[in-house]
Amino acid sequence: MLVKQDYGRLTVSNLIVSISNSYFENITRTGNGLNQGVIQAFISSSTGILEIINTNFIDCKGDIPSHSQGGALNLAVSGNRQISIQKCKFQSCLAFDGAGICAVISTGGQLTVDGECQFIDCQGYGFGSGLYATVQSTNSLLILNDGLSFERCICERQGGGLYISSTYQGAAQVNKVSFDSCKSPEGGGIDLYSSYNTIKQSFIGTQFISCNASKNGGGIYAIINGDNSAIELSGVTFQSCESILSGGGLLIQTKGSVTFTVNELLQFIDCQSIDGAGFYLSAGECIIQFVTTDQILFDNCVASS
Repeated sequence: MLVKQDYGRLTVSNLIVSISNSYFENITRTGNGLNQGVIQAFISSSTGILEIINTNFIDCKGDIPSHSQGGALNLAVSGNRQISIQKCKFQSCLAFDGAGICAVISTGGQLTVDGECQFIDCQGYGFGSGLYATVQSTNSLLILNDGLSFERCICERQGGGLYISSTYQGAAQVNKVSFDSCKSPEGGGIDLYSSYNTIKQSFIGTQFISCNASKNGGGIYAIINGDNSAIELSGVTFQSCESILSGGGLLIQTKGSVTFTVNELLQFIDCQSIDGAGFYLSAGECIIQFVTTDQILFDNCVASS
């Protein structure tokens, strides 16, 4: 199936829309412009809600030359409205950014992806092959949890599985998510950019297994800038993750004043890199505070420098 640029668009206004038990396969969207996706949805009304449940997106593609955003879903949610995606599969999808999902979350909007959703063999050429999310302004929130998984997702630039840009008090919560064999030059599993932001970015109970970066941050590559920034890594495991340059498991680059919180065991196991096989911290003109109530474990990590 071929979907032209002006079709496949859904605008939700004063409605509750539910898409469930559906199947989208072998769909390519063409045309100029960034906003694509097999389903393109804008949720901004005071009562608009979108739910996508138990739906498969297989081999859905955006137009790479036009820098497509969203192979399967292109979403925008704002005005304290919500989008919920549960028990969905995104497999072999392709786009420039966010082959599975590309989402813009603003002015109090919320996107929740959970209920055992899967991103499998997705490919991106820009940022975030599985999921690309921009979270901006106060009370805007991205929630990823409850068995969500990224498997063998590959991105040519940043964020093999997931890319998050969180600014101006936007927040991301990544809880009980797994990244397995995802790859990218920077951020094999996740690439996080957080700036002008005092809201804590949380990663809890998340696993990175055999993720790889050809430059930095085999599991996570994070840039955190601005005063009073915060990130929590609790119950997170990096196992057999690698990067060629720095941060086989985790690389954090920061500027300003930042608080790092560890409330449950943080583990780096069998990770490799030239510098900082487990964890590499690059800090400039900053004040860093570590708050730990549990251990940080490094086991059999190898740095070759």
